[in-house]
Amino acid sequence: MQPQLDEERTAPATEAPPAAGDGPAWRTRIARWLPALAVAAAVVGCLLAVDTAVSDIARYAGYIGWAVVLPGVLVYRALRRTPHSLVDDLATGSALGLVLEIAAVVVTGALGIRHLLPGWPLLVVAAFVAVPRLRRHWRTPSGYRRAPVSWAWAVAAVAVFLVGYLTMAFLRVNQPVPTTRPNLYLIDALFSVSLAGEVTHHFPPMSPSVAGEPLTYHWFVFGHMASAGTISGVELPAIVFRLAPPTIAVLAVVLLAVAGWRASGRPWVGALAAALTYAVGELVMPARDLVLPGGITVHYSWAGPSLLYGAIFTAALIGVISERLRGAADPAPSGRSGWALLACFALVAPGAKSTVVPVVLCGVGIVCLVQLLRRRLTPAPWVAGAILLAAQAAATVVLYRFQTHSLEFGPLATLDRFLAATVDRPWWKDAAVTGFVLGAYLLFMMTRLVGIPVLVRVRDSWGEVEWFLLGGLLGGAGASLLLSHVAYGEHYFLIAGWPFGAILSAAGVVALVERHRIPAPTVAVTVGGALVLAVVIAVVTSAAAGPPAQAGYRLLLPVYRVAAFVAVAAALAAAIAFVVHRRRPGRRGVVAFAALAVLLAAGTPRMGWDARVNPNMGTGYHVLVTPEQARAARWVRANSDPDDVVATNVHRMSPAPAPDWSLSFWISAFTERRVLLESWGYTVRAVDSGGVSRFWDPDLLAANDNAIYATTPDGLAWLRARGVHWIVVDRRYGHESPDLANLAALRWNGADIAVYELTS
Repeated sequence: MQPQLDEERTAPATEAPPAAGDGPAWRTRIARWLPALAVAAAVVGCLLAVDTAVSDIARYAGYIGWAVVLPGVLVYRALRRTPHSLVDDLATGSALGLVLEIAAVVVTGALGIRHLLPGWPLLVVAAFVAVPRLRRHWRTPSGYRRAPVSWAWAVAAVAVFLVGYLTMAFLRVNQPVPTTRPNLYLIDALFSVSLAGEVTHHFPPMSPSVAGEPLTYHWFVFGHMASAGTISGVELPAIVFRLAPPTIAVLAVVLLAVAGWRASGRPWVGALAAALTYAVGELVMPARDLVLPGGITVHYSWAGPSLLYGAIFTAALIGVISERLRGAADPAPSGRSGWALLACFALVAPGAKSTVVPVVLCGVGIVCLVQLLRRRLTPAPWVAGAILLAAQAAATVVLYRFQTHSLEFGPLATLDRFLAATVDRPWWKDAAVTGFVLGAYLLFMMTRLVGIPVLVRVRDSWGEVEWFLLGGLLGGAGASLLLSHVAYGEHYFLIAGWPFGAILSAAGVVALVERHRIPAPTVAVTVGGALVLAVVIAVVTSAAAGPPAQAGYRLLLPVYRVAAFVAVAAALAAAIAFVVHRRRPGRRGVVAFAALAVLLAAGTPRMGWDARVNPNMGTGYHVLVTPEQARAARWVRANSDPDDVVATNVHRMSPAPAPDWSLSFWISAFTERRVLLESWGYTVRAVDSGGVSRFWDPDLLAANDNAIYATTPDGLAWLRARGVHWIVVDRRYGHESPDLANLAALRWNGADIAVYELTS
């Protein structure tokens, strides 16, 4: 019988002291840190390549070390009983540092002492200096497991790859503030800046684009950005468009690699899981792809910062819960304090991303079900489930206030644009089309998970950690296919559940290699060949592609075309392996591994392809901001009080006759001020009613606009009564009344933009 996933197969990896003649010990220590230094150099290099100020990089790095890594690692060392590895201390400790940071943001905001936020880490530092029992955590503990150097370089390569993708697809396309040219910003990016500004200046945070509207949203990532700006002194646009994305991405990669290691007991499972999530994409498509059935890292790693931020807590929960399920059998048990760690991550996860805890609960629920069926109950999954349920309930009451944000039951809603019929179809044809679309969806999304059936084949039985991972994957996939959201938000459940499946798939690959004792050089050559084949397939299929279909299920025909090429390539790789290894032991394993490597690597060109043909997600869901608009908004920021409210005539993405979606956030983003009525498309009331174009209070909208277009003393008094101190007029949407200059002070005047101050 093969060892189960939740058992440590080998003794802890330790290194003997260098023998005489092996060179100084400092060289060994430097060599261990080279992968981390390479990642840091890559991040800094990418930031410099997109004209990030050196001073901003230095200040932000100081903030990360002071307010995230230092307090988080110290507290993590105090809570976990037995050290696992240095990378675990740093990665999981940094995730815990983000938890402590949010607590500091909430406490200082609630008490009205936000100016003291930069000093909150002093509380941790002072405690670990003053308390004798805590002082030992400043020192590197003994008993660390050391992963192979090749593992560290592999994880570093995945992190560098993801940072490179972010740079090409997002950072280089966007100016933090438009200065040299107009900039097309993705709507969600400007929304992120506006929310970060709101959390910087107000608590509890409200909707900055409709003053007075509640913000029932997972806003913790914007709390993190607000904290970064407050402590480092770097401006929020630079944090959102430059510094935060690569930093969060690196932590997400390393933490998933650690979680995979902790869950499986094998370092390489974690490294491969990180690659299957953050480097290998979906099957490459031959056209600009805004119509595809979602993705895991493509687009989503930068379009919504809450996704990568939430992925950090997903990985942290996987690592902690795996250790809890294993109990005393874990090679680095946390003891009772492990429950405190679980509670910390569970409480913050719903505010990081609302889809995380429900998916993790599915994983724990499967373990509980298996225990009931086997009639062997242990307390760990039940206690973990209770903690997760309590955390989700608290978030539902406090953060979301029982709002569903239009999420409802709707089977296959995520695929409805492919299932829609232009004419009436008989039931049997509907069934055939549904099968065709679901098949394409599985091929497109799930090719990287083919290691899971291999694990089923290789493993004779599964342990609780494996069932937990399978439950998380099934929960995420099931929710994405059974639920419906007005903006296809149901897909975020699959993104949350993906790391569970990636770890399982990686475990299957590693188990196959271990069972057949495939040598490391053979593994390396096979993987290299698979990557080359993936690039060849991408080039061939894109060159041979014709014009895309107009609508319906035919849009997915390229998925089957590419899948056919991949299948042929896998068969070819297996045949070559059969011939090359026909006289060597373990031939069957090498042949199977060759085919498996091609299938797993098939989507590797996907992220590079996206960065080349679809940077910034094209132009269709964007708002154009000119240097003049940005200068005016930032003038308001520099000359106003954070509690001042702004009024404006800008409510739409662009002037008529463009689509009238109310999704313009550049004023609240660059002023960092609440706007009486800017855009309402992302408010709860608009989402629940589908009112992205129609405002729910037409009288308020009319009074706001009349105060600008048909100015009267009563109209301006109405604005003042609602806290408005400034009026920003965009003349492309309509010229202000001539009387406005007589009744208010014109403070800033440009070709298209004017700023008025309402004086007493």
